[in-house]
Amino acid sequence: MYAGRTVVNVQTAADGTATAYAQDPDGVNLFGRVLAIHYIADLNVPMPDAVVVTVTSEATGEPILTATIADGDINNYYYPRPQVQDAGAANKTYDGTHAVGEPVTLANDRVKIAIASGGNAKKCAFHVVVG
Repeated sequence: MYAGRTVVNVQTAADGTATAYAQDPDGVNLFGRVLAIHYIADLNVPMPDAVVVTVTSEATGEPILTATIADGDINNYYYPRPQVQDAGAANKTYDGTHAVGEPVTLANDRVKIAIASGGNAKKCAFHVVVG
């Protein structure tokens, strides 16, 4: 299996928000399953406590990940697996209680990363792994 990593450097505006997009290093949209998202803090100007990060597919708005970064978090690693449905649109489970999840699949799309309440001119990076 092939997997590629795209690094997205993010800096917040004066109001604490930021929006950034992940595409491959050549500027081409992504194809494949979103396998992991890594949050890497900038130790010189880190995000404050309780920063909300929302990650979606740009083309459809499909949710990939919503996370709150806690104060002092330097590196966070996420492996998002939204719950899947059966043919009747009912949520699937393994045993009636444990959800069945699969990675979001992108086809000629970008990953949209939105930050709320990040503080003025704070920095971080996201590594998006697609394969």
